Amino acid sequence: MKDFRVNSTTYHDICDHIHNNKKILAIKTLRTAAACGLKEAKMAIDMLCIKLDPSKQGTNQDYYKGCPRILTGPTIMTVKLDYGDGPVELDIEGMQLRALTELQRVGLHACKDMLGLVDIFIAISEGKEVTISEDIK
Repeated sequence: MKDFRVNSTTYHDICDHIHNNKKILAIKTLRTAAACGLKEAKMAIDMLCIKLDPSKQGTNQDYYKGCPRILTGPTIMTVKLDYGDGPVELDIEGMQLRALTELQRVGLHACKDMLGLVDIFIAISEGKEVTISEDIK
């Protein structure tokens, strides 16, 4: 079975549900976020319960072999950038706005590159896989 990647907010919500003994709500939250089936979500939540509290591990070790894990990537909160007039720290939305307001000064290609970085940062924060490829000319 494949592992499930969720954003950090969803991961924290799932962990909160588990800590508050709301396992069914944790399963529902994972199913919604990962668009997965009930069996896979239950298995992943069971594994996370063990990770959070190893004393909850049952005696059926074969059940846990191959269980999907719930993974979360980093969430990018702010980025320090230099647009030519010194470093400035921005959040993702601020980076988008700055790129668009600087369009006339930096040019269309630089603006496109900055907005491309925003898309990459958002994808990373959402737990998506980001790959790098060479430009095709």
